[in-house]
Order: sequence, then C-alpha cells, then structure tokens
Amino acid sequence: MAEAHLVKNVKKSIIGIDLEKEKKKITKLLHIKYISMNKEFIPYEQALEIRELGFKEKCAAHYLDKDDLELKWEIYRNLSFNTDNCVQAPLYQQAFRFFREKYNFTFSIGNTNVAVVHYGMTTQLLQDNATYEAAELETIKWFIDVAKQQNK
Repeated sequence: MAEAHLVKNVKKSIIGIDLEKEKKKITKLLHIKYISMNKEFIPYEQALEIRELGFKEKCAAHYLDKDDLELKWEIYRNLSFNTDNCVQAPLYQQAFRFFREKYNFTFSIGNTNVAVVHYGMTTQLLQDNATYEAAELETIKWFIDVAKQQNK
C-alpha cells in the first residue's frame, strides 16, 4: 500500500519537480513556437490542391479545417498518418521538392521579390510580390495551376 502511494508521488513529482506544472510550461512554449512556425507551411487551399496532384509525403503538421493548423509531434511514430478529415500541411520546401521531382518545375526568387519559374523550355516571371514570402506563395499557386493543366 505504501509502495502504491510512493509510485503515485513519483509520477507526480520527480526530485521535487511538479510534472504537471512543467508539462503546462512546455505546452505553452510549444504553442508559442507553433504560432511562429505557421508561416513555414503552405496555406490550406494549396495543401488541398497539392494533395489532389498526388502529394503523399509525411508532414509535421496537418489542417483540421481551413483555420486550424495542428502540429503533429508524433509523426515519427505514426508514419501512416493521413485521413480524410484532415489535410497534410506541407512545408514550403516539401511542396517545392514535390513539384521539382514530379513536374520538373524549378524557380528562383531575387532580392526584388520577383519569382522566375521554369518548366520545360518555358520561363515565366511572377512580379508584383510585396515580400519574398508572397513570391513563394505565388510560385506555389502557379505550379499548381500549370500542373493541373498538364494533368488534363
């Protein structure tokens, strides 16, 4: 009986550390990191479209719905994660790799935020981007549109 009480206390506290309190601190830190990481993932609409084009890589996050991005820390344990009620949220670099490997699309973005995209013998300039990140998103959208046309 005394052993059960001791085990319970050990689970609750190790060497004077309140594990529940520490778990709350860690959760808060992860949430702060999560908020700052949102910009690393392509938006929901593009995530849906890239899935339709055949993107099947494992991702560190998924969208539960349009406005709810959730990080998946368990990704390395659950390698088969992909359900119909949520959408994988690729990182920008995963999306760009997908288009490079599957469609042979490449791009570069200069310091003026103009994206230069290449496929086959075609080169296209995507201008009027306010930021580098806006140029990345426009490039992803352009890749999706061209890939859909090629798949028809």
